[in-house]
Order: sequence, then C-alpha cells, then structure tokens
Amino acid sequence: MEIDSEMPRYQLDGWYYQGECPVKCPACSNSYKIFRCPYTTPKGEYKYWAVVCDCCETTSTLDSISEASKKALTKWDKTKNQNKSLNESEQFDTPTTAKNPSKPHVVSATKRKSGSELTPTDEQRQIITAMDGTGDIAVNALAGTGKTTTLRLISEAVAPKRGHYVAFNKAIVDDAKSKFSSNINCVTAHGLAYRSVGYRFKNRFDSPRVSWKDLANYFHMEGFGFKSPSGSHYFEPFQMAKYASGAIWGFCKSTATEIGFEHVPVIPLVQVSEEVRNNFCTQVISGAESMWKDLLEVDGYMKFEHDHYLKMWQLGKPVIPGDIILFDEAQDADPVMLDVVNSQQAQLIYCGDTYQSIYEWRGAKDALSLVHVDERYWLTQSFRFGPEIAEIGNQFLRRLGAPKEIRGLESIQSKVGKLVRPDAVLCRTNFGAIISLRELQSQGRNTALMGNVKESLLEFTRGCIELKNGRRTGHPELGLFQNWDEALDWARDESEAANNTTMLIRLVESIGAEAMHRTLGLAVDEKSADVVITTAHKAKGREWDGVSLAGDFKHPDDMDSDELRLLYVSVTRAKKHLDITQLPEHQGDKPRLFNNSWINASRDDTNGVKKRRPPIDINTKTSSVGPSPQRRGIIQRLLGD
Repeated sequence: MEIDSEMPRYQLDGWYYQGECPVKCPACSNSYKIFRCPYTTPKGEYKYWAVVCDCCETTSTLDSISEASKKALTKWDKTKNQNKSLNESEQFDTPTTAKNPSKPHVVSATKRKSGSELTPTDEQRQIITAMDGTGDIAVNALAGTGKTTTLRLISEAVAPKRGHYVAFNKAIVDDAKSKFSSNINCVTAHGLAYRSVGYRFKNRFDSPRVSWKDLANYFHMEGFGFKSPSGSHYFEPFQMAKYASGAIWGFCKSTATEIGFEHVPVIPLVQVSEEVRNNFCTQVISGAESMWKDLLEVDGYMKFEHDHYLKMWQLGKPVIPGDIILFDEAQDADPVMLDVVNSQQAQLIYCGDTYQSIYEWRGAKDALSLVHVDERYWLTQSFRFGPEIAEIGNQFLRRLGAPKEIRGLESIQSKVGKLVRPDAVLCRTNFGAIISLRELQSQGRNTALMGNVKESLLEFTRGCIELKNGRRTGHPELGLFQNWDEALDWARDESEAANNTTMLIRLVESIGAEAMHRTLGLAVDEKSADVVITTAHKAKGREWDGVSLAGDFKHPDDMDSDELRLLYVSVTRAKKHLDITQLPEHQGDKPRLFNNSWINASRDDTNGVKKRRPPIDINTKTSSVGPSPQRRGIIQRLLGD
C-alpha cells in the first residue's frame, strides 16, 4: 500500500502499513488503518503507532485515542502478530517518495495484493485493463453477472491508487468492506455526507418524532377545501403538514435548489382542475418552506432525517478526496448523490444494470443512461442461473431494445415450469401479496411477507378500520376521505383507473378489514418461513432457488418500459426453478412471452468517444417559489466552510 505522500512523517524509512483494524473512527464509523515504525531504546525494541482515518483525513497516536480503543488496538496487534505467516510490510508498497497521482499503478489481475484466486472473465479483464487510463467508465452488468466481484477486482488492480466505493444500501457497503482491498474506502452516500455536514445535527437525531397535529400548530398550517365530481373534500391542517413534509422529501431527492410544484406529492383528487392543483401546491409549498428553514437550524423543532443533511451536503458543492470513485447500483442513483459524484475530479466508474432501473417512481435516476463517460463495457455472463432462465430474461431485454443478452451458465441446471412449493412468490402489487398470502396460508405454509410489505399493509388496514369506525385517518392514501362509504364509492367509480389503492379498498370490503388484519398477523418472520412473499420491487438484490411469479402482473400488450424492467428483475431472481405459469400469455413449459418482432438489434456506439464531463440533465425543474435571500444566506453559512 502506498503511504500518503501528503503525510511527510510516513515518507521516512521504516514506516510500513500493518493493516485495517476492527476499531472504528468515532466521527465517521470507518475502520482505522494502522501504520507502524520500529524504534529502539535502552529498554528494548518498540514500534510507533499511527492511527489513520483516511476518510476524516486525521492521524492519531495510540495515547491520543480513548482508553477503550487503545485496549482494542493492542489486543488486535497481539492477535495479528501471532497469526501472520510473513512480514506484512512485504505485502504492500511503502515508497519513500511520492508517486505521480495522475497515473494509476495497475497490477496484474493474477498478482493482487489480497491474494485473491479469482480468475477474471474476458469481459472483466477488458474492464480491468481499461483502468490503466484515467477516463470515466460505465459498466452495464446484467442480472447475476458478478458486478460486485468486478468492482472488487478493479479495487485490487488500481492499487496503490486510492478512492471510494459508494452505494446507498448500508448492507451492500458492509459486505463490500470485507471484500475490497484496503486502498478503497467502502462507504454509503450518507456516510460521506455525515462527516461533512450531518455530524452538526447529531443531537437532533435523538429527538422524538413530532405528531402531524403538533407540526401543523407549530408552523401555523391551514386546512384546504375543494370540490370534485365525487363531492366536497377538506384536508385538515395536520394532513397539510404531512403533505408539506412529503414535499421536503421530494426536494431532498432532487438536484433542485428550491422547493417547487414538482416536489409536492401527487394526490389524485386534487387533479380535478388546474386551479385546485395550483392552489393546493402553493399552500403545501408555503408550509414546506417554513419546515425546511427549521431543518437548517442546529436546534430546530422538526424530526431531523438522514436525507436532510445529504441534501444540505449536495447544495454545498462538496469535494470527495481520492483518485477513483466506484459508484455501485448506478441504475437506481439518487439524483442528489449522482450530482455530487459527477462534479468530482476523480476517475468515475459507474456500475449497474440499466434494465433493473425500477425506482424512478420514488425519484431514482438511471445514471448509466445519463452520464457522459469515455468508455462503456458490458458484463453478460450470469453466474446465478442456467440458459433456460436466461432465455426468459432475454425475452424482456429484447423488447426493451437491449443491445446485449444474458448468457446463462451451462453448468447450472435451471428449469422453467410449474413449481408446487416455491421458495419465494413475487407480486407486482401489495394487493397481489395479500391474495398470495391468503392462498399459501390456506395450504398450511409458514409464510412471510418480506421487507416492510407487512407493515405497510397493516398500516393501510388500520386506516380502513378507522374509516369504518367513523373516524378520519392520517393514512396518506385514505386521509382525503371523510368516511368508509366515500372511500368505497371512489374505489367503485369505473371512471377511476384501477390501481393498487382502489383494489385494496375493494379487497377490504370483500373480506373485511378485521379479517385482513388477522391474515397479516399470521405472517411469520422470514427466518421462520418456508416461503417468502414480496413485491418485485422489494425482491431486487435477492435470489432464491425456486421463484414463482403471481398473477397480478400486466398483460404483455399493456406493459410499458417500467413494467418490462420490473418483470426482468422478477424472473432473474430465480437460480434453479422459475414458475411463470400465472403470467398472461403463458404457453407450455417453455413459454415465449413475446414474438421476435420486438427484438431490437441496436448497439451502443459511444465506445471510445472522449468527452468533457458536462452537468447531468435529470429533468429537474426549478420553481419560482423558493427560499428567500435570507435563507440562502443560512445555507451558505452552514455549508460554506
């Protein structure tokens, strides 16, 4: 490992890198890196300690850290010296002079310092070779094609070049920490933002959550009334406070500098006319503006969330130190983090699967289709399933116009056909999840609802019970109704397009709210289940041996690109057995969902084209309603250090 040339002390002869220890920096929760240097006194042989946090860019001595950390480090040092089989200083480069930071030192894929025995595929080797340059790279990794392994190989190959592996999911980052070489800091986007901005608000994280009613009173929120063909409607002040909070969420998921109409949650009935919609949005934005001003204060009233300081960090135009940034899950990039990464001077490697981009409805953007890079590469060899399942995934890729297809691993005996006892059932909607849950429970299966599906359905059911008991509810999808009859009339109105909410309302009326509540209560924990039910969105990133798709997916003729990507994600969760017999247009054990006329043979033609890196256009609009000059001053003072 290359000792940082900006730390003159570590350029002296004798210093060497001992390793990354389990003791974490209290400021950023990243593991310390330990440098040592032998020295001799009349009393014996000793070694200097340098306790380095390369994220916070701080160096401590053993005596300057807490007593608990000091004991943990000395214990780690004793164990490490007992177990090592060779001098660890021989495993890392420890130059006494600084290297040219603009030219990375790429090592052979067969001589990696971690001792990895992985043999790269031809596609992976091509990507690793490209790291010898300094251009930005995009890697489109189809389902199960070893995306994380490829990024790991890159991290090993570019040493001693240093940088960051960035992802939004903490579990993914924690897993990466155990796999990536020590020259790469594995961190979440929020972890980077916390060290720069978020730590200033740490006292606010412990404050209790304030009720919507109290928020409405504190910010002097007013109610909002309007009429539609269904009748007269009125949002209570506490409901308007909830929508204002939702507008802040939308703002924090965008690159906008001001809160605008596009950040206000879409309420179906409010779309009755342009006048009603504009009046509603204007009133919501007014409340959101007051709330955001409060959030900028270190001692504010509102409950402070992690996305708040992430947005503040982005507004401050931060600089991420390092030579390289590995940006994972790029197809579901948060616009805020994408804007930050695109502004850096480091070499950028975007990795993900464009055809698994399924979270645009909550603000995510497919960075792979937006970013301006110097070279683009593909990973097509799947290690998850065999050719049978790969062909089903390819049918969706063809209709989506993908220029590449997945290659199933010949050694895996996968099957497509009826599956009696699946390990997982994937549904398009929460409505489908309830139907599948009732069916599997009737078969005596120990059934789990994965993720927060159970919690969200229980919340919806409790909202229905409140309406049935003659009370208004604060549930965002049910709060606009005065009573259950009004909700039921809306759900029965054939002029309204059938969606998840209307279907759930009809289901509650059919089986009863209390019965649905009991059904949900019988769902077991995933660890105790022999079958898991989840929505396709929640299944992303997971895999099971046997997967069945529920019957609530759309007919192929009604699928837009969003639905096609969702089906592609769903069918590629299976490793050995895939059951799609409940899907529309199924024909036999080896179904062809689409005919060949959908195949698009277009190919990407941007390889090798060198471009400057312009700002990314994510179609973010700027509203005329925004923070006052005074508020801009607050932001500048907060982020301008």
